[in-house]
Amino acid sequence: MQNKGIGFTKWVIIGVIALMTGFGYLFGTGNMVSAEQSVLVEEDFDELESGLPEGWSIIQGQASIENGKLKLISPSSSSPARVLVPLPDKNGNIVFEADMTFVSAVEDTRWASMMFRVQSSDYPYYQFAIRRGTTALNGAEFAERNSRNQWVVPEATFFTEKFEYNKPYRIKIIASNNRVQQFINNKIVINTDQASGLLNGDIGFQANGSTVLFDNVKVSAFEQVLPPIENAGAFLPKEPETNIINAPTLIGQTLSAAASSNTASVLLKVEQNSTGELVSNGTPLREALASVQNKHIPILHLETKGIEEAIIETLDATQTKDVHIVSSHPEIVKSITNLMPTARGGIVYTKNSFNKHDINELIRTVHASNAKVALIPEKLLDGENVHYLHTRMVAIWGIGAEDESGAHALIHTGADGIITSNPAASIEAL
Repeated sequence: MQNKGIGFTKWVIIGVIALMTGFGYLFGTGNMVSAEQSVLVEEDFDELESGLPEGWSIIQGQASIENGKLKLISPSSSSPARVLVPLPDKNGNIVFEADMTFVSAVEDTRWASMMFRVQSSDYPYYQFAIRRGTTALNGAEFAERNSRNQWVVPEATFFTEKFEYNKPYRIKIIASNNRVQQFINNKIVINTDQASGLLNGDIGFQANGSTVLFDNVKVSAFEQVLPPIENAGAFLPKEPETNIINAPTLIGQTLSAAASSNTASVLLKVEQNSTGELVSNGTPLREALASVQNKHIPILHLETKGIEEAIIETLDATQTKDVHIVSSHPEIVKSITNLMPTARGGIVYTKNSFNKHDINELIRTVHASNAKVALIPEKLLDGENVHYLHTRMVAIWGIGAEDESGAHALIHTGADGIITSNPAASIEAL
């Protein structure tokens, strides 16, 4: 493609294969991407003064180049703005990335998106849609505009922070056959295998009820294959067989305890070692989480303040969605559950007394910290105080049950869970 004076777009034919000089990890083991890919489109808009790059087109609404950036303006959800970018041979297996900046939004539910596999220069297509209020449970979406010109949203999730105005975020999409991964600032937020309906097409940009800027656009051919999703669907842990109605769930107090009796959940005490790495009983937290995936629900016990963001990053990197966060520090629980709304919280009770005043104080603490459960030593629990806590919407996990007698005692209190280093005793009691 020739440079026409109004600017240029760099197009490189897929047949020119980039030199494979190394591999980088996107996340986890075995998900590797070549260090260089065949570049299909690369545009920074710096040499453009007015019109769009050659071949790009406005298919809806308002768009222009301003100050070296692509600007889309959508005054309302009923008046979206869309720009189409044709791809050589309409390759559907790509890495599509750009800097995205919200300038304004009608409200936090309004969004901007990067479209891919666009058909017929209009629709159907897939898109990575990002709301201004990204911390909402549907703040980031893998969505489809189908052949009937209707929205279908197979996957939605949240991001750990609300997008700020006038701050650029790096957005990336990796599409490989039916597999799609979507990233914000190199953090994977959506990992899906539901892109089998459209396998090729063009790309584009969209604004809906927002004014948004795009810059540093790059599209490369993706020449590897993303691995299958191993943990698709909700994990349902196996519980011991029992005739007890609403029997307590069993929680291994250590990895070895959980493995010995295949408990539903496992308690992982998390600390920072001398190098700043998150570890659980000396094992890197990422390895510990990988070892329990699809075996036990992890319960992270944190007592170190200031590591909340590192915890979220590790959970994101290991794609751990079903997790409990427990601590004797309510602010830790509240901080992480605010950053990650799908995480469930619990308060670890550490006082030696458990009178009426203590119980009511605990109830207030649990609710104020976004928690649902209290972890209490076996010796402090009885049927009366467990019932009282239940009536105040606080679930109870008893800590103890080191022998069958202790397990029977906890079961008879009506506790919802048993945290123990000897799960076999509780299994026998159940």
